[in-house]
Amino acid sequence: MVASKKKTSRLKNNKKLNKYAVTLIVFAAICFFMGIFAGKSIFTIDSDTFTNDEITIVGPIETTTTNSLFKIKASQKIYNYGNWCYLSGEVLDKNKEYLFGFGKELYRETGRDSDGTWYENKTSYSTVINLKKPGTYYIKLYNESESNPRQVGNITYSISAQKASNVPYVMLSIFSIIAGVILLIMANRAVIAENID
Repeated sequence: MVASKKKTSRLKNNKKLNKYAVTLIVFAAICFFMGIFAGKSIFTIDSDTFTNDEITIVGPIETTTTNSLFKIKASQKIYNYGNWCYLSGEVLDKNKEYLFGFGKELYRETGRDSDGTWYENKTSYSTVINLKKPGTYYIKLYNESESNPRQVGNITYSISAQKASNVPYVMLSIFSIIAGVILLIMANRAVIAENID
């Protein structure tokens, strides 16, 4: 009788854990799709191409809310291995004074090691900047490169306003899926153990 009550109680607990696990997994899926939606661009502010030796200034960009997010994408063709460039960006205030910077090295590399010949390319860059206060801003883009100018092509960029950051949604999604899987394992460990044996 006591063993039967314990078994019934365990089954109820397992059912509860299964429900919680499924709820967490569904919540993770919702967070994942919300993250995709949040990371979408609202509209493009500017999109253009400039040459390797040019400096381009985009703006004015007017923001009326705090924590306005802007996605910046840039790419450059690098024709041969062993060449590189550093794409630099600066956020300027309404007087075109420096506020903060961002950037990334782009390259085409090749080499040889004990496993043989390897190739590595990085020819595009994407970042999200946060303009914390309402106001007028400019974005300055330029290239720093010691490669032969004939070995690198023009730089193509786009700047777009973004709805929100998708990082919190992705983090919630990951946490929820891990917690859901742990609960599923806990609820079904007897079945798992039987199948292993």
